[in-house]
Amino acid sequence: MATVIPAGAARVVEHNALVFRRQWRGSLTVSFFTPLFFIGATLGNLLARLLGIPLELGAAVGLAAVFGAAANTPLALSLMMVELMGGAVLPYVVVVTVIAYLLSGHRGIYPAQRLLRKKHGPALERPVPLREYRG
Repeated sequence: MATVIPAGAARVVEHNALVFRRQWRGSLTVSFFTPLFFIGATLGNLLARLLGIPLELGAAVGLAAVFGAAANTPLALSLMMVELMGGAVLPYVVVVTVIAYLLSGHRGIYPAQRLLRKKHGPALERPVPLREYRG
């Protein structure tokens, strides 16, 4: 079964990737939410097609995983997806967001976010903003 992506959808993906790239460098002041949500939902939808799971579940889990990893907030994204999609997605979203969070390292979209402990190690001496952390 071949999946064909319409030209319009491909342009949206390309545009979001460009916006996200410029934004990551700090040249734009628009929100990270839309590109991250779109990229995560698109990736989740694609993987759902390949794995044979419901497309809505794949999109929800992909959105939560990408944004949860980028923002270092797996719990917040798990709860948000329950609010958006219903309680049935909770086990899937929690597993995927925690894995994405653990694999994402100490980088994030919020440079003022403070680390109290390393993801894989002991507590830090004092809270350290992500922009200052050199792990």
